[in-house]
Amino acid sequence: MKNKKKLEMTLSITILVVCVLLYSFFPTNNIFEEIVSFAVFIFIIPTLYLKIVLHKKISDGSKKQHFLLQILFGIVLGIVLGILLSLLFSALHIITSSYRESILVFSDNKMLFFINELRILIFNIFGSVAIGYFFVRRIFSDYKFKSIIAYITTTILLFTSDEKWILGIIAAISIPLLSKLKKDTFITIATILFFTILVFDTLIIKHII
Repeated sequence: MKNKKKLEMTLSITILVVCVLLYSFFPTNNIFEEIVSFAVFIFIIPTLYLKIVLHKKISDGSKKQHFLLQILFGIVLGIVLGILLSLLFSALHIITSSYRESILVFSDNKMLFFINELRILIFNIFGSVAIGYFFVRRIFSDYKFKSIIAYITTTILLFTSDEKWILGIIAAISIPLLSKLKKDTFITIATILFFTILVFDTLIIKHII
């Protein structure tokens, strides 16, 4: 039994690492190829592995009637956190020049700015949170420390997500709070991260200009 558990854990970690590496380095030339790569390596392969090999449930146990409440909670907390972080970062002058430039590129076009934020939501936020709270937490579902491993994995991935390292800070702050409130679900975490970065970038642009 112990050998089976060890083999299962080794295989699960291998699948996790391979999926992350393939998604990170798989060559893509356009947005369509990025979406396909994201769907295959972040959702389809992990989902098939969880269901067919590990025979684990895909649902996180959230009731459907609570879905909208999770989103609403994420929006409110995300807006508040975005305002507080923008004020803090502006006061301390710790926004890097590369981060400023990545935002200012879209400062004259609100539509392009919002499309870029949606791109961040799909490829940075959804990807990192899916790996941590969809895949990792279910792999370690039989262990008490499953949420800690999911938290560490998600935070590290967000810290290393291109120029949007601020997402790692947001995750490091918000996820422990959500865990205390027993609201650390995939949808709540993703909603908070998106609205925090959306508000943060919007206010930082106004401050810079």
